[in-house]
Amino acid sequence: VKDEVIVNVSDIETAEPRRLYIDYNPLAEQGFYTPQVYCIFSSGEKREVTEQVEWTSLTPQVASVYQGTIYLSPNPGKISLLASYQGLTDITGIRRKINCALINTGYLWC
Repeated sequence: VKDEVIVNVSDIETAEPRRLYIDYNPLAEQGFYTPQVYCIFSSGEKREVTEQVEWTSLTPQVASVYQGTIYLSPNPGKISLLASYQGLTDITGIRRKINCALINTGYLWC
């Protein structure tokens, strides 16, 4: 007597990354900004990939990136950030304004 079982296992379909997007989040004025980044896969799954993203500041005079955190300079201007993940990219552009006031002694305080 010989027992034999044949099992056919289909290949596991792996979801491919299809689209990357940076979740819009207003800038905080504490001097740094940590946006969230999501990837949509071919399976329709949406996954947060913030920790795996490589950041590049396209406007280093206004913002710089260090270990995934975006640090803001005191300079006003447009902040452009590029997020990269598995060959996909997204760019966010945010305008940073500096709040100034004329104080009663005639000086401009920013």
